[in-house]
Amino acid sequence: MAFEEVLSTITLLSSQDVSSYQYCLVSFSTVSGYAGPSTGPLGLHVGILQDKTTAVNGPMKIGILGVSKLQVGETSASEVAITYGTPLVASSGSLGHAIASTAIGKHVVAISLGANSTGALGIIPVMLAPFGQLSS
Repeated sequence: MAFEEVLSTITLLSSQDVSSYQYCLVSFSTVSGYAGPSTGPLGLHVGILQDKTTAVNGPMKIGILGVSKLQVGETSASEVAITYGTPLVASSGSLGHAIASTAIGKHVVAISLGANSTGALGIIPVMLAPFGQLSS
């Protein structure tokens, strides 16, 4: 299913070459105004990288609210399949990727609008919104 929806974006500067991280989660850098690929579930995730800038200090278009594509999955045996409507959290095993989770206290970065198999990497449509943490 294709989605044609408005995606709100912001522009931050890249802290590194991010050309291989299109549709990955990004987090704020320690330097003001900069961001880079998310390194795990504990960081503050800005949104999803929409372009593929190769320049360090280059502008990055980051989706923060709406419908976007997102790189998902990891090759870990503990990963579960993603189905429509699944809450997604940042992966600790694949830089910038998201995985399915129902663990209490995990920060939800998006809701799946597609599917992905267990143990597979892929790109699926997702809904971005300020969802907060999973609770009971």
